[in-house]
Amino acid sequence: MSVKCDTKPISVMLPEDLDAYVRNKPNRSEWLRQVIAEAVAKEQASASQED
Repeated sequence: MSVKCDTKPISVMLPEDLDAYVRNKPNRSEWLRQVIAEAVAKEQASASQED
């Protein structure tokens, strides 16, 4: 997945248990990008079925 270097990063605060889980991932940035991409695809698919 390509990443733009000239845009501001998106950041979020997480509850302690989720924060610890994500921080323990070997490549957390890539993992987070993948999880977000999957959530967006799922949401878009759901929205297109509603139309």
